[in-house]
Amino acid sequence: MYDRTNENAPALSVDTLADLEAALASGMDTEEMSARWADLSGADLSGMYLRGIDLTGADLTGADLSGCDLTGASLERADLRGAVLSDCDLTRASLVSADLTRAILWRANLTWADLRECDLSEADLSGACLKGANLRGADLTWAALPSPK
Repeated sequence: MYDRTNENAPALSVDTLADLEAALASGMDTEEMSARWADLSGADLSGMYLRGIDLTGADLTGADLSGCDLTGASLERADLRGAVLSDCDLTRASLVSADLTRAILWRANLTWADLRECDLSEADLSGACLKGANLRGADLTWAALPSPK
């Protein structure tokens, strides 16, 4: 629900995949949408336009986000263990303290993404673009990193 007393409040909060799909079908601007702490585990979100959406703390374990546009999205403290983010645009996205253990990020665009304190252990970043990404404090144990160009 939109809080008119706070101009920065999201126009719509979603808690489930059905809520998110309904909001997207209605043409709702994702930059005005919040799915904070939503349970989207195992969801098929492939190819969706989710630019600027707030997914802070969302449960996206095992979700398919391949080909998604998540430019400028907030995924801080999100649980993305085993998620597929291949060919995903995460330019300027914030993934601070997100758990991406065993996530697949083939050819993902992480240009200027904020990955501080993020868990990327055993993640596959083959072909990913990390130009300007902040990886300070990130756990890259056993991660497959992109080849230098």
